[in-house]
Parts: sequence; structure tokens; C-alpha cells
Amino acid sequence: MKAPKNRPVSLEIQALYPLNALARFANVDIDMLRRVLRSNRVTFVRQGRAMYVPLSEIWRKIPALWQSLCAADEARVEDSGRREHGPAHQARQATK
Repeated sequence: MKAPKNRPVSLEIQALYPLNALARFANVDIDMLRRVLRSNRVTFVRQGRAMYVPLSEIWRKIPALWQSLCAADEARVEDSGRREHGPAHQARQATK
């Protein structure tokens, strides 16, 4: 598996995420993430050659992946020493 570079510090709040950005954030190969999403029937939004994924699809269809993304976001927030929480943490708190 290739080592992703330039991983974002946290997920910013937005309606759609580029597939490659989600793969970097999750620290997995883009092809593996694409296979996981397709096998779970996650809907992709295509614009030209770029593929985008709504996080709501992951939240609804792959709860285990959603929880992993939330945990990774929380760990990055704690590691960076910031006091505010990332959007994944905020979304998880809203569903409690």
C-alpha cells in the first residue's frame, strides 16, 4: 500500500469530499477505499474525472468507517493541541 502524503489535519465541513482527500485522511489507498465504498453501495458524485462522496452516505451505509473517520479526526485534533473539535466530532456529538 502506498503511503499517502500531505494528509489534512481534519475534515472541513463541506457537502462533498473528493475521493482522494478521503483516502488521504483515512490513510488508505484510493483504490481500496473506492472498492469498500462501491461494495457498500455508497453513491458517488462525478464531475469530469473527479469523484466525490457525501459523508452522509458513509454515515448511513458504513457506520464502522464513519466511526473510524471520527476517531481519526478526534486524534488529529488532540495531537495538534487545538481546543476546538473537528466537524466529524461535532456531527457525532449531534447524533448522541
